[in-house]
Amino acid sequence: MAIVEGAGDAADEENWSMHWEIGPSSLDFNPELEVALHATVGEGHLASESWEVTGSDAITGLFVVNEVVNTAFGARFHDSLPMFFETLLATDLPYRVAFSHSVYGVVDGPVPYIDQTMSAADATEIALEMVEDASGDNDYLLNALDLGVDANADWLLVDDDVAWSGAKLNLVGINSDQEQSSGNATPYLNHYFAKKVDPGDIAVHGIGGDVTAGCFEAEAFTPFADAAVATGGTFLSICYSDWTANMEALARSFVDEGQFTFHLGEVPVASSLVVSVDGVVQASGWEFSAAGNAVYFDPASAPPLGAQVKIEYAVDSTCDP
Repeated sequence: MAIVEGAGDAADEENWSMHWEIGPSSLDFNPELEVALHATVGEGHLASESWEVTGSDAITGLFVVNEVVNTAFGARFHDSLPMFFETLLATDLPYRVAFSHSVYGVVDGPVPYIDQTMSAADATEIALEMVEDASGDNDYLLNALDLGVDANADWLLVDDDVAWSGAKLNLVGINSDQEQSSGNATPYLNHYFAKKVDPGDIAVHGIGGDVTAGCFEAEAFTPFADAAVATGGTFLSICYSDWTANMEALARSFVDEGQFTFHLGEVPVASSLVVSVDGVVQASGWEFSAAGNAVYFDPASAPPLGAQVKIEYAVDSTCDP
């Protein structure tokens, strides 16, 4: 729920003020947290927004992968999957996760998704069945994720006994090649955001070549790195010989234990941003993403559950959020 109040200085308040209450919207735009947002925006181009950090109640995830999970990087992918599922199970949260190798995001496997009722060993076996027929060279993963959310909407987005429509939706691409979806990540992010009542429930993650130069085994996976920054997701290097730590970090990011991102209701003058956690100004540990119009924290500096985050800034009146 977001509450927005607008008021100018004392003289202006006599002539203009506004106060409205809305449901989840772009002002609740926090991809890693359920947000209680209160914003005060003044005619003098000053804004102050605050959040209380709370965790997810349910988790959904869709992976779209290139054939490399069965070839050059097959052993790393296969060996690290148990850790991913063990980490999810340890949270005791309900979850639904599936893997697709299709350019259309369709899931190919014995069940439509993997959930918390399955052991880590069984979940790993099913995940490998879902990708065992991956072949060809699908380098259009942002587009495949867009189509895949629609193709799997019956379990990704539909509300039921655990309110899956409000669950955090994690979208993951894995590839060693450059992303070839048309344009940059921005139009795809806008498509993803439109699929949830609260667009802040979306996080994009990537496992690919290091930005900006890649590595001997992989090309830079830049659009996914950009999408992760813009949504508070996690970007992990495909170049490591052991993915176990990466897959554990990815699972933690699924459940709000990774980077935290706070989307702003107005476009700020970047140099004016003041970020506080529990009343203490944070001079480092965060960055502003103009692409996502958001402040995001480094994993080591992420505010803990229950923390009060406040962001103050001068509004750039020449821009629209």
